[in-house]
Amino acid sequence: MKRLLALLLLAPLAAVASASVQIAIKSPRPGATLHRQRPSEMVVQTPNNDTTAAREVSLVLSVVPCPESACPNAGDGLGTVLYAGPFRPVAPAAAPGAPAGPPEQAFQVDVPASFPVGPAELLATHFVLTGDNLSPLLQIAGEVVFVV
Repeated sequence: MKRLLALLLLAPLAAVASASVQIAIKSPRPGATLHRQRPSEMVVQTPNNDTTAAREVSLVLSVVPCPESACPNAGDGLGTVLYAGPFRPVAPAAAPGAPAGPPEQAFQVDVPASFPVGPAELLATHFVLTGDNLSPLLQIAGEVVFVV
């Protein structure tokens, strides 16, 4: 009975810990145009990342064509990988007296010439360890852009 009570009390804490870490694509914005073979800046941020409770592991930036009216499920494949490696977000410098913004990192990515023209989904796939027990957490953020 004590174990059940302990689990019931700890479950909300685990939910809060995993909800406190999230990933977001700051730029480009949804609906933006990306040019093949031309560098584009992609900024990824962790708006609610409590860095004391999270250990960054890696990030994959990719793009998936959306040949029909709907983009495929990101869980079915990440498409064309534009970046795979470490993720080390830092808070941007703030104006004096203003709060710092959420931690972020900018990446220069190139959509290859072979990528189809049309709507596509940019994906940021984030792997992080959270909490005192370093529980693994995988997150995917996406937004639809247009590739020309």
